[in-house]
Amino acid sequence: MSNAHAQLTGLATALCKVDNDIRIMNSGSRCGLGEIQIPENEPGSSMMPGTANPLQIEALITVCLRVTGNSTAVTIANTQGQFQLSTYKRLIIHSVLELIELLSDSCVALTQYCVKGIEAGSQQLELYAQRSHMYATRLPRCQVMTRRLRQDIKPMKMD
Repeated sequence: MSNAHAQLTGLATALCKVDNDIRIMNSGSRCGLGEIQIPENEPGSSMMPGTANPLQIEALITVCLRVTGNSTAVTIANTQGQFQLSTYKRLIIHSVLELIELLSDSCVALTQYCVKGIEAGSQQLELYAQRSHMYATRLPRCQVMTRRLRQDIKPMKMD
């Protein structure tokens, strides 16, 4: 059960990271990234005017924090099993089952009410592409020289 809980904690950590990335990519209409737009399922955000309220994201992060908190309880409960008595096995089992249910319900809700409706912030992404300094990548020296020789152009000295 401890190993199962450790796997749930790992999943919660990964989900929390993805959720935070979605929240930041969705941020702001004036000064945020604006790379994506999440569906507007709830009234607008007071903290980030012009954006949809990331309620589904916040709900899943709350569940992830709960998983992390329960990890401490499970760890301490595992230390209390003298001679395989495991008097706190009920706490461990309850925690694991509860967190499986919370994580699965939260992932389904996030997928249904947020992820499926994410759209690219086309205007913002186009602006980023236009301002990028990475339009061309320098070709390796041998490719440049080969092209010049094929075109019967005298090669330039390259330092």
